[in-house]
Amino acid sequence: MATAAETEIAVIGAGVVGQSIALRLAEAGHQVLAIAPEDPGDGASYGNAGVIADDAVLPVGTPDVLRRLPALLLDRMSPLAIRRAALPTLAPWLIRFAWQSLPGQARRNAQAIAALLAGSADGWRRLAADIGAADLLRQSGSLYLYDSAAALRRARSELEWRKVHGVRVELLTAAELGQLEPGLPVGVAEGAAYFPDTLSVIDPGRMLDRLGAAAAAAGAG
Repeated sequence: MATAAETEIAVIGAGVVGQSIALRLAEAGHQVLAIAPEDPGDGASYGNAGVIADDAVLPVGTPDVLRRLPALLLDRMSPLAIRRAALPTLAPWLIRFAWQSLPGQARRNAQAIAALLAGSADGWRRLAADIGAADLLRQSGSLYLYDSAAALRRARSELEWRKVHGVRVELLTAAELGQLEPGLPVGVAEGAAYFPDTLSVIDPGRMLDRLGAAAAAAGAG
């Protein structure tokens, strides 16, 4: 195991990204040391939903978001809130965000995100197999629920965008959703988008433990 004095490569961070990098570098014969301010597994790699969201190819800024921006700013229950005092500082960023939300830019951004996510599920399968953690992966799919007819209508164009980039998705009615997930309260959604290929890590903490053990066994410190 590499010590600080012997380190050829230092990896900053010991979450899933840092440990994965350390593992592959150590396997390639490098002297590697992972550096983190907390114990591995105490950060975001532990406290997350464990979803390999390769369907998330849409950028935050889209024409639909741009159209709804005034309503989002005025709605007290909106996820978007901007302090008036911060507007002068944020104005340049907001202008760039609006520009990147136009149709042409949004399509280009979706292509870039899709390229980044391509093969992520297969990559996770290979990594899990290499570190003896295939039992921690499951392909149970994922659901996006829409609580109103308007939200469901808006979703159709976004789902078409995803299909263009190779994402498999099925639009479910409320009745079909109830059949798939009978434990959901009746009337909780007008419909849903079902992504059957989505992978999940059933226990991110255990996955990180096995990843760290594999990196250490390969010689990473």
